[in-house]
Amino acid sequence: MLLRKLEITDTQNVFDHWLSDDRVTDNRVNAAHKSVAETYDRIDKILSKYNDLDFCYWGIELKNSDELIGEIDLYDFDSSTDNCQVSYSLGYNWWNRGYGTEALKAVVEFGFKYMEYTQNIGST
Repeated sequence: MLLRKLEITDTQNVFDHWLSDDRVTDNRVNAAHKSVAETYDRIDKILSKYNDLDFCYWGIELKNSDELIGEIDLYDFDSSTDNCQVSYSLGYNWWNRGYGTEALKAVVEFGFKYMEYTQNIGST
């Protein structure tokens, strides 16, 4: 598995693999997308934030197949406590295979090493 920036060409995969799936979005704040246009707008918004220094958002991709299976991000950075939150979504076909755990470990390490967050990172 590897983490990478999303691209506008990922829109259909993001829609198909997790954002249109009620099983996945049941655990998210927002409801399942009903159209690819909704997903396109979301990806476009994400892309516009990649230049922000505190924007930490990655697609989760399988190394052996280059298949995009999910997303993970760090957010709600609190400089007074050096804490932040993490959120991730995986397509239903990849649940219970350890991909979420592997991605979570990678972004927590990133937060500690590169963003210097040294206290608890909460999960939602």
